[in-house]
Amino acid sequence: YSDKTIPELCYKKEFDEITKNDSRISIRYTLTRHEIGQGHWDDRQGRIDKDFILSHVNDSENTRYMVCGPVEMVKDTMNFLTEIGVPKEWILAELFTGY
Repeated sequence: YSDKTIPELCYKKEFDEITKNDSRISIRYTLTRHEIGQGHWDDRQGRIDKDFILSHVNDSENTRYMVCGPVEMVKDTMNFLTEIGVPKEWILAELFTGY
């Protein structure tokens, strides 16, 4: 999950609860515009990219991906997922248009 700042993280509490209750689901967070003074952040900073994905996937044969967001972000993410060998049928994507 990527967002700009801590206050913009939607549903973090709910996502954390889901991952606590279902070990098959893993959510990793990254912020793209975190600044000192916005709160404590120990997780990654930067956009989702190949290295981010590869550093968190331990079982690539059984991993499925959900990609939701702005059109360009979804397209870029789907491109690098297929570049690293993820079959398209293992990627569920939803585009957020009009903003």
